[in-house]
Amino acid sequence: MIKNKNPLILAYHSISDTRKDTLAVSVQNFEQQLAWLKKNNYQSLSLKDLQNASSKNKIVVITFDDGYRDNYHVALPILIKYGFKATIFITADFTGTEHIFWWDKNKIGKYGDEEDFKLLTWDQVNEMIGYGIEFGSHTKKHKLLPDISEKEARIEIEDSKSKISSMIGSDVSSFCYPAGRLNDSIINMVSQAGYQCGVITPPVRGIPKSIFTIRRVGIYYGTSFFKFKIKTKSIFQNIIELAKRQKYLK
Repeated sequence: MIKNKNPLILAYHSISDTRKDTLAVSVQNFEQQLAWLKKNNYQSLSLKDLQNASSKNKIVVITFDDGYRDNYHVALPILIKYGFKATIFITADFTGTEHIFWWDKNKIGKYGDEEDFKLLTWDQVNEMIGYGIEFGSHTKKHKLLPDISEKEARIEIEDSKSKISSMIGSDVSSFCYPAGRLNDSIINMVSQAGYQCGVITPPVRGIPKSIFTIRRVGIYYGTSFFKFKIKTKSIFQNIIELAKRQKYLK
């Protein structure tokens, strides 16, 4: 259970100066954001550490979805520089391969080279763990869980946990729903699989807040420094959440 009631949880994907698509944040912007967080006395925790954190300090949890290789080459040195941790959600079957996600294939040549869209290797994953990086599950193959059978969904949720655990030599406690797609049944599967928490971004209308539907703030290519600072404010997060609920209720 999260004891700190208002942690700032940020959701990134790629940190790169060579990728130019929506999911990529430039090196300069990422470092500027971390420097600002450091200057404003945010304490950095992983999602796993957050579960038992009782600190009254301002807490930030930096998360990355999909497990792009630039998380190792580009993001990690900046995280180390500022003494920050992170949680990275990886796909169990694609990590350590030359796989490129289907939504990235048509970006090659237009928004970056093929290398820009490749995923982490297991050697990189295990090296990053030594720097305080947590790895969570983003399923086996990034399938949209509500769109497949219950049996397939359970395999995506349960087998990814066991495979990642075996590859890193420790338990996997955090889960991220691909594309933020979920429902009550999927949430129950995640809980039953033994995960300690789950995250979504953006908030899903009609899904109540819980340890398995932790809200995050998405940071993207078009997020200016001004927008970033606005997004870190709890009042902004509350307004967005309220707007989502009202739209759902109408």
